[in-house]
Amino acid sequence: MTTLIHDPLRSVEYKGNNNPEDTQGLGLIAKCLKEEHSYVAEIEGELPQGLEGTLFRNGPGLFERNGYRKKHILDGDGMIQRLFLKDGQAHYQNHFVRTEKYLTEEKAGKFLYPTWSTLAPKWYQNLPGFPQHSQAGIVATVRDGVLYALDEVGKPWALDPVLLNEIGPYTIANSGAADTYKAHNKIDGRNGDWIFLGWSERRHSVAQVLIKNKAGDTIVQRDIPLPRRGYVHDFFITENYVIINLQAIAYNPLKMLFGRESIIDSLRWKPEIGNILCVVERKNDGKVSFINAPATFMWHVFNAYEIDGNIIADFIGYDEPDHFIGDSALLSAIMNDQEGGDCKPGTVRRYRINLEKETAMEETLFEGDFEFPMIHYAVTGYKNRYGFSTTGKNGVLYHDSLVKFDFEEQKKTHIKLGNNVLVGEPVYAVASAEDNGKGHLLSLCLDGDTSKSFVAVVDADSMKLACKINLRHATPLSFHGCWEPLIKGTGATPSNSSKK
Repeated sequence: MTTLIHDPLRSVEYKGNNNPEDTQGLGLIAKCLKEEHSYVAEIEGELPQGLEGTLFRNGPGLFERNGYRKKHILDGDGMIQRLFLKDGQAHYQNHFVRTEKYLTEEKAGKFLYPTWSTLAPKWYQNLPGFPQHSQAGIVATVRDGVLYALDEVGKPWALDPVLLNEIGPYTIANSGAADTYKAHNKIDGRNGDWIFLGWSERRHSVAQVLIKNKAGDTIVQRDIPLPRRGYVHDFFITENYVIINLQAIAYNPLKMLFGRESIIDSLRWKPEIGNILCVVERKNDGKVSFINAPATFMWHVFNAYEIDGNIIADFIGYDEPDHFIGDSALLSAIMNDQEGGDCKPGTVRRYRINLEKETAMEETLFEGDFEFPMIHYAVTGYKNRYGFSTTGKNGVLYHDSLVKFDFEEQKKTHIKLGNNVLVGEPVYAVASAEDNGKGHLLSLCLDGDTSKSFVAVVDADSMKLACKINLRHATPLSFHGCWEPLIKGTGATPSNSSKK
């Protein structure tokens, strides 16, 4: 049995599942973990002094049931991973989010519902076509002592951040709710406003900007009819604006509504139509502007801020999403144990949006191949100097390094974490809001040589490896996470120091 470290989690015996036939290197990111674990992990080196708190990760952990497999690695039932750091030790736990969908399908022993890349096995199970059930498998956010697992459809799922027990679905809007809310949400780095982007499909696509203040009151809730249908994953905020990037993607939902295509199958890249930036004032009666921009595909943003009547918005952009859309897309090929072909790299790009003239210029700041951008949470919506991301060989998308960007001096520094290592999003771990550029990066990585995962702890200032936290097994691809530091003098994190 395992003894836990200043943590009320009950101990459980570790049961390994690393059979010799499961040793398939980086292909393990598309394999189900299958079991839930709880144990004290081995630390290679020493944890940096003062690095105490909890790392949460979220991503799909269950890709198949009863011989039926998801078509896309971005699709699957959500699995929260929790790494608790204190007194020089690290406790690891993973937990499948018991959504209504998960429990129903677990009882049936098979998939019953369509998801955003994969139709249900029976045609009638796919009506009315649009997925209705959350998988809670993309983003992890902690707010007021509650952990939220968010997905692209359905409601966020609330959990106890210590025990990882389910609290239940979270209602964002008591009335006038959008059909669904994007997994990515933003917390204003200064005033703590919690900002959601909702989405509804009517005769036209309708975006909803919903903002809750620190007290939990909804202070902005407004619906914005959009000039076209499309696909949006992430968005920008500044002190006074929300910016939605309507990408050059055509979305035809007709076949999906009749259960003939998934959401991803319904998307087509159309560079000739360009992008449209929807700039929304953060007020119920604020101005809305639609600004044309070059055709660029975007998964994730670094940050945005206002300066001299302009908005500066930094993100990772692609000339086309060939890794995502299409029959031979890399992110679907891996589900069939195929490597897929090279794809267009993700470069660091910037929008300069002139609010008065309502124009936008795009420029490339850093060439290379990057993904999973990250900044210090305390500068979200305000000017930042530093940013971080994963990086690797151009056109491969499976990255082996972390990189630090200095946007003021236009330079970057990187650290390679292995020749056969898949590096995950660098979560920026800090002790306080003042540690911009002085904290640590926590990246969940998969070692293809050992077929096990580890968490790399990298000094964000020097970009040198501080230590590795070695797990006893491989973990599937994990998308996004967050860090909750300990509250000094209490022995608790903000997550577990208050009650719901």
